[in-house]
Amino acid sequence: MDQGGKERSLFPEEWIFNSATEKTAAQQLFAYAGSPHNDNRLYPAQVEGSIIALFTDPLAMANNPRTGSAPDEIWIVNLQVPPVKTKVPVNLLPRQKKNLRKPQ
Repeated sequence: MDQGGKERSLFPEEWIFNSATEKTAAQQLFAYAGSPHNDNRLYPAQVEGSIIALFTDPLAMANNPRTGSAPDEIWIVNLQVPPVKTKVPVNLLPRQKKNLRKPQ
């Protein structure tokens, strides 16, 4: 919800800031990477809390495919995010024919 209490949709890139370029992340689909099961049959992405990673993480379910995704130090939170503990639903949708998506 915005400051006026109205629900809104946006892309995650609006909340991701690249400190090297001093710009928000380019709009691009995240790359599905899966996450290997270990001997305990646990899902490492869930155990580690790395479901969607901003940097290259071999345990994450989805990784950031953007140039510069290897150094995790450059990816920071854009200051225009909701307050801590705000419930934010995340919708994972199958890839569309076009690379760029439109918010719903």
